[in-house]
Order: sequence, then C-alpha cells, then structure tokens
Amino acid sequence: MAAPHRDRGHAGPGADAAARRAWTRSYTAQANAWALRNLGVLDIQADDVAGAAERFTTAHRLAPRLRALTIETLEVLIAAGRPGDALGIADRLDPAQRWHGRVRLLECHAALDFGDLPRAKRLLDDGIVVDDLREGEDSLDTLWWTYHEKRAAAGMGILDPATRVRIRREHPLPCLYDYRMHDNG
Repeated sequence: MAAPHRDRGHAGPGADAAARRAWTRSYTAQANAWALRNLGVLDIQADDVAGAAERFTTAHRLAPRLRALTIETLEVLIAAGRPGDALGIADRLDPAQRWHGRVRLLECHAALDFGDLPRAKRLLDDGIVVDDLREGEDSLDTLWWTYHEKRAAAGMGILDPATRVRIRREHPLPCLYDYRMHDNG
C-alpha cells in the first residue's frame, strides 16, 4: 500500500523548502495537525516514510477525530512497516471511525502485515464495505486471498504457484469483495 500523495506532482525542491519553512513556522507558533501532516507529505516526497510516519502519528494525536487524517496515518504507518502502530490507532478510534469501510480495510491490511490472522478473519467475516472503492481497485480481493494464503502458509511455509491456485479455487472471492474488471467479450 502506497503512502498518500507520493506520486502527485509538486513544484520542486525550492517550493518544497519554502513550504517546509512555512509549515514549520506554523507548527512552532501553534501545534497543529495540518502543519505536521503537510510536513509528513513532504517527507514522503523526499522518500522519508519513517519520518512521515512520526509526523502523521503526532498529527493524528492532535486531531484524532478527523477521518481523512486517520486514513492517511494508517496508510503511512503500513507503508513504513509499522502495522502494530496502525492497529493501536485503530483500537483507539471512536465507533463511527472504526466502522468506516476504508478504516476497516486498512485495519485488516495492518492485521495481515502484523500476523494477527484472527483479527483479519473477524474483519473479513464481518464484511468490509468501502464506499469510495473504485471499479478495478483490487484492495479487497488482495486482502481476501492474502488472508487465505497466510493461513495456509502458517502450516506449510512458502507457497508455490500451484498451491496459490488451489487456495483461490478453495476460497472463492465473495461478491462483496469483487471489484475486479472483467472482460465479458
């Protein structure tokens, strides 16, 4: 899962430096989530995902009820290889945020990365409905098959291609999670 805004174009190093100075002044004048979030985006653009994860985590502590910031923070923590921290944030969310589809998708992703298969299973079994999922986005089918492959790998070790095919046959993708593009021609 990519960290937010990594591939978006930006004006260049001079503009980034000026923006960094402005957001640093803003944060120094008054601790605020948006200055930290924006500094985190600059960190991502500079390939410093670890630094971005720290900034996003602090920003989220300052504004824990902002769903967009929660989603970005979870994405950055997962991209930084910190799924346990992402799960910790998910555990502290209020129910309205916790049940949001994109948050549940990211929580399941973090659970799989962390190796918490029971938590991932519970989320998948309860159903994850992402209202802003685009047709063709493979997040949900990837979660489904990653869960089943990790479950099988726990008993078998490394999976060969034939085993992956068998897992997909034995655990067909539920319609709820199928946003793949199909060529019916």
